[in-house]
Amino acid sequence: MREVCHDASGSDRDSQVPSQAYARNLVQIVRFSTEEFVMKRFLAGLLALPLSAIAQNQAPPEPPVEAHPIGTLVFIALFVGFCVVFGWMVWRKKEDKKEE
Repeated sequence: MREVCHDASGSDRDSQVPSQAYARNLVQIVRFSTEEFVMKRFLAGLLALPLSAIAQNQAPPEPPVEAHPIGTLVFIALFVGFCVVFGWMVWRKKEDKKEE
């Protein structure tokens, strides 16, 4: 078994097993990505803070405008008309299949 010198100078890097070197690199990558993630969250929070403050200070929205009754009646007439025509076309197609 290899003996590894654990002094502060870092002289044990040359005598390490490749898996230990891989593990050290992996830890450095994870440490870097964690720091990067924290910075991104911090920057996103800085951006969201003024936007939320602006949204909080706005006046309440006005109530929605009611639809005109004539527009509602036209929509109902067209909707019912299309449903009736669709039903009639399906019924007509069924009769054509029965005759053939």
